[in-house]
Amino acid sequence: WVMPSWLAFAFPMILDVKTVVSESPIPPFNDGAEFEESVFLDSAPHAFRALVRRDRFRLDYILEGWTENGIQYPAPLNVLTAAYAIHLDVNARQGKSGYDASWGRFTELAKDFETSPLYVFSYLNRWVRSQSSETAPIKKIQLYAYHFYPCFDPYVEFESDLEQLIVKDEEKSSLNHPQKLTKLYRKFYRANKRYNPKANAVLKPIDVAANTILKAESSILQGNELVAVVAAEAFKLMDRVHASTAEGRWIMSKREEERQAVLDFAQYFVVEVFEKSFAGDRARLAGVQLNLIRDTCEFLYRLEDEKEDRAKDEQITGDSVGLHTDSQQWFTKYGEETKPNHVKTLTELYRKFYRANKRYNPKSNAVLKPIDIAADTILKAELSVFQGETLVAAVAAEVFKLMDRVHASTAEGRWMMSKREEERQAVLDFARYFVVEVFEKSFAGDRARLAGRQLNLIRDTCEFLYRLEDDKESRDRASTAAQIEDGKDSDADEKESRT
Repeated sequence: WVMPSWLAFAFPMILDVKTVVSESPIPPFNDGAEFEESVFLDSAPHAFRALVRRDRFRLDYILEGWTENGIQYPAPLNVLTAAYAIHLDVNARQGKSGYDASWGRFTELAKDFETSPLYVFSYLNRWVRSQSSETAPIKKIQLYAYHFYPCFDPYVEFESDLEQLIVKDEEKSSLNHPQKLTKLYRKFYRANKRYNPKANAVLKPIDVAANTILKAESSILQGNELVAVVAAEAFKLMDRVHASTAEGRWIMSKREEERQAVLDFAQYFVVEVFEKSFAGDRARLAGVQLNLIRDTCEFLYRLEDEKEDRAKDEQITGDSVGLHTDSQQWFTKYGEETKPNHVKTLTELYRKFYRANKRYNPKSNAVLKPIDIAADTILKAELSVFQGETLVAAVAAEVFKLMDRVHASTAEGRWMMSKREEERQAVLDFARYFVVEVFEKSFAGDRARLAGRQLNLIRDTCEFLYRLEDDKESRDRASTAAQIEDGKDSDADEKESRT
């Protein structure tokens, strides 16, 4: 069936004939006038039906594909040609007895491509592993991405002038998510090596995001809170990259812009990929589906790197277009929240009465002092004595002692309220929320969770949100100062004109 199937599609284009492929000793038709179509595959094996999707084909279907019930199908001659080329590239072997095409493994390949066209990049990765090399040559990546992939995904076409894959329908194309993820994380992160970096270095932001979701407790962290946790972990990676303690290169020197880019990436990964595409199923995030996205992102990254390197050689500069999310609308645009937004609420509550001394890039310990004091107080308290409101009062008392030292300039931090009775109420609100909503309800009063990874996720996320709010306040102050300066200039101009 391998050669007859391919010839069945090629002959009508070359010789202007109709073709029938059958295993039957009796011809299904006596004459071409007995069937309207140009190609008929009579009881083809499942591998071929999985690839070409039907038995009868009109002449225009062979190279253009067709649309049925709102679904677009790829051109069968292109599909078979690309599938044969990939199979021979990856599965064929040169053994002692000579060349072996291994057509017995073609059924597995056909089933994979029926599942998702992204398997094109998975098979390219298999070829790389068989060659015992770090990655494929750029010409091989271009062949698979630009010429083979569009044969299986009818919603994608290769624009040769731009050297870019164009997604025509974002909702239906499998390439949409990997392409956008790659664009988003390349804004703030690159692998250290410019030429042929290792796959793990290329895919660090993807891996950090996936691992964070897998380790996060789903009963507590959902929706916007999960976005914040992923963003916080990705930003910790960038902290280490800036400090040269982790593999990678930073792209943005302004940390507030970098924070926004990280947030855009986290939002897309959690909302569009994990919650919508994967339906919130962690098994898919830990299995084949994520590996398909990783393989695709890796080779798209390498193609973009190659284009950038070539552009530098030719001294061509250009602007990249990406997605942007307004941080002010972040917590409202997602939709209804299914769980209390603990990290956002905690950050808002303690920022009312406490700030770190340094306005720009303060240390983590300075940012998170109220959180750490509240957690330490609960861990050290005797729960047989301190529960409910008594525990709230104990936490509030310890936090207020911190504020006493801040007012006296004997502890790191800035106070925000000059009226101590208002400050006392703000501290009490924070303590009550931390004890009742976070410790007793979300953590079910379990100290082990308060001393473990779950609290660390909350700390990291609160720190990230704190810095986002600081960035916003800095921009607001700069905008106000500019408006005042403009007002002064206009007054001076008016006086001068009067004179």
